[in-house]
Amino acid sequence: MKTVRTNSTFSNLARIHADGENITQADLSSIAYVVLNADDGTTYNAGGSVTVSAAVFDTLQTDGRWTVDDTGYNFRHDVPHTIITAVGQYVFKYTFTLSGGSQFVTTAEVQAVNVTTPI
Repeated sequence: MKTVRTNSTFSNLARIHADGENITQADLSSIAYVVLNADDGTTYNAGGSVTVSAAVFDTLQTDGRWTVDDTGYNFRHDVPHTIITAVGQYVFKYTFTLSGGSQFVTTAEVQAVNVTTPI
């Protein structure tokens, strides 16, 4: 689980596959998200859409943001500072719609701490 500060911008990173292959921009027609309270699954923030061309990379990225492995990520959602405004545990639920119409879901969990708390 990633720790973030309330009222702050942060990025959710992931390596996303569809049908066993890394996704590319051409594979997707849309990405939507909602933010849920981790404790009870209720909606914390209605979220919205993520621009495919801004969030999906056709090649894996291995910049300093990615510390999971040496392979890299192909999805980056730069979360606006207005999305997480309260301390708590949250689940970002992303729904990816493929160009052919089928969908799949992935999640990212975050722990939000007060903006003045050291991380």
